[in-house]
Amino acid sequence: MRPLVSALLAAPLLLAPLRSGTLLRQKLVAVDGKKAEPGEPGSDCGQARHVIPKFAKAAKVGALSGSARAAISNANIAAEAATISATKAREVGSTIGKPESIETAAKAAEEAATSATAASTSLQTGLDTFKTKVDSSEYAGADVEQADMDTLQKLIEEAALASKDARASALHLAGKTKEAAAKATQATAAAAGTAAAIVKEAEPALEKAAELAQKAKWAATDATALAEKSKAASGKVTTAIADAKEQARVWEALQADLDAQAAGVTEAEGEVTKAIPELDAAATELKAKIAPLQKASAAAAGGQAMTSETFSTDVTAAEEAQDKVDAAFLKVRSEVEALTKRMDGLMEKLAEVEKKLVA
Repeated sequence: MRPLVSALLAAPLLLAPLRSGTLLRQKLVAVDGKKAEPGEPGSDCGQARHVIPKFAKAAKVGALSGSARAAISNANIAAEAATISATKAREVGSTIGKPESIETAAKAAEEAATSATAASTSLQTGLDTFKTKVDSSEYAGADVEQADMDTLQKLIEEAALASKDARASALHLAGKTKEAAAKATQATAAAAGTAAAIVKEAEPALEKAAELAQKAKWAATDATALAEKSKAASGKVTTAIADAKEQARVWEALQADLDAQAAGVTEAEGEVTKAIPELDAAATELKAKIAPLQKASAAAAGGQAMTSETFSTDVTAAEEAQDKVDAAFLKVRSEVEALTKRMDGLMEKLAEVEKKLVA
């Protein structure tokens, strides 16, 4: 009896897989909208071969939709990144003289960002149309044609390419910005050296010009006083001539020499007086011309980039102003030396005259 009982107990277990499979087939048939006929348990009426391909297509449609959503997100991110890169690059450019290389790369990045945004928008529109067909199908994606999938795939590829271009343009812009900043640093160092050299030459020149101008004014004042003194002495000689009789010609020669030398001092004093304003004007101009270079040099010393777009012109103007100061300085010094020599001669002659008048 025991073998028979065991066989009976095992029978349900042996039949279980068959029943399970039958239920699965019944579910598949039910999904397809057709029920198994009564008396045909486990029969799918041949519907499974139709349902399974529909499920496979639904999976393919879903994967394509997911790829589209990812492409849209990537395109938007790439567009935003390129736009931000352009803004930041221009900010850097504004501190180093707005180099053309940065502006060109920034415009390219903005154009790439615009293209990525446009591609994202087109893909979103295509995806919306695609989803409408998917949602209207009895089975998800059943009514979607291959042409619809090909169209969406093309839009995905276009968006992916636009994203790639936007990211590449942002990287290119970053490289150009870094390159321009490095060049600006080098240019700043060179320009700072030039500016410092010009300022270094100009500042002591201005001090010397001021000192010479003052000395020249003092010399002119002394020359005027000496000429007046000589004039007074000449008047005394005129009186002496009237009383000299046979010595009259000696006094006349002495007076003529005194008056001639006095006239020479007055003439030289006039040249000095005329040259002083020219030196003052040249010095004033030089002060104004080196001011931008002093500012640029100080900025460079503080670590700032040289941003003046007129730096080259400023350098030329300062050099020309320096030349004017040098020329005016030499002229004043020459005139003062000539005046001093004439004053020395006049003082000797005046001393001689005064000595003779006392005798």
